[in-house]
Amino acid sequence: MSQSSEPTRPRQRHLMDPEVLRRNYERAEAARQQALREGRTLDTTGETVYLTDRPDDGRKHMPIEQVRRIIIVALTVVTCFHLCVGLALAGILSGDRGAAIGLNAAAVLTGVFAVVSSLLVFRRPWLSWWLLLGPVPGLVGLWFSFR
Repeated sequence: MSQSSEPTRPRQRHLMDPEVLRRNYERAEAARQQALREGRTLDTTGETVYLTDRPDDGRKHMPIEQVRRIIIVALTVVTCFHLCVGLALAGILSGDRGAAIGLNAAAVLTGVFAVVSSLLVFRRPWLSWWLLLGPVPGLVGLWFSFR
């Protein structure tokens, strides 16, 4: 007959909380039942229905596909240009003339790859004036290597 005297902790809430999902399902089911009573058809079986109390703010929202493309291009360009600048710096700091040429050539190719990949993700023609931006870090690295 001994009960634990531990204080009860509040239940932790997670991103995929089953209680929230259950409440959303119950709300959707209640909306479906109400629609049936009113003679309207509202089929929510097999769908996830999220009911919010937030009114429409009237702004145009960007489609999720556009947001996805922007994020992919940002990650690709930042990563490639960091690699490009690192290769150019390695070429500058290397004491060997052949290594400097090879590392800066790799920097040029990496920069061009970053620009071409960003243009292709946005479904633009890859031959563009933006392509002139790609070799800049490698060419600057070559200039610093041989001055």
